[in-house]
Amino acid sequence: MTFLHPMLAIAGLAAVAVPVIIHLLFRQRRRPVVWAAMRFLLEAYQKQRKKLRVQQWLLLACRCLVIALLALAVGRPALQRAGVLGGVGGRDVYVIIDDSLSSALRDGPSGETSLQRHARQASGLLRALGPGDRAGLVTLSRPASGVVVPASGDPAAVRRLIEELTPTDAAADLPAAVELLAARLKAERADTARPTVVAVFSDFTEGSADLARPLPPGLTDLPNVSVVASRPLETSPGNVQVSGLEPLRSVILTGRAD
Repeated sequence: MTFLHPMLAIAGLAAVAVPVIIHLLFRQRRRPVVWAAMRFLLEAYQKQRKKLRVQQWLLLACRCLVIALLALAVGRPALQRAGVLGGVGGRDVYVIIDDSLSSALRDGPSGETSLQRHARQASGLLRALGPGDRAGLVTLSRPASGVVVPASGDPAAVRRLIEELTPTDAAADLPAAVELLAARLKAERADTARPTVVAVFSDFTEGSADLARPLPPGLTDLPNVSVVASRPLETSPGNVQVSGLEPLRSVILTGRAD
């Protein structure tokens, strides 16, 4: 278990010793004073001694437990991320990643492609998941494909699939990916209401997303579903030119050249 304020939690747990010390101080023996009615009181005390001892120990345990719970609350434990709440309370994180033709565009300073940058960001997101969380993967290149749908309980395997993605020669189809995932989540809502996060990784450049076409409202209409997206590319790529052509099929030229 991890704490947002570990020092406060440690100090609070150390305070559990206070009621124990008070209990021991009150148990110090004092010099008895004999008086006439003492014999009757001692007889009654002997009869109730075991019961009183149990009550004292229960009272001491309750006092220590209250202080310990207050210390843990002040320390703000990250229960969900640590998996203490169990698999039922985990999240489903779906990664929608752009692997279309435009994702092969390379950044100037780093030299990595857009897909490599998005894969790195998505991998970092999945590494932060806890034991009770699940991960899914949808690719944007047409036709949109649910690579890991429904979500898997092995985020590391999904992360490896993301790192192995390569740009395709097709355009992106973001609406189709959203509709695909929304249909699956609607089917799951009848069985579970797990919190779901949909993370879209794309530059949203022309050709990777049709900004004039609104997205289907399927995801936002579902309960416990939130959608986040990477920042669109602020500057359009410059100096783009065709350096060569490689035919996908054999081309046979016939006829006479004039």
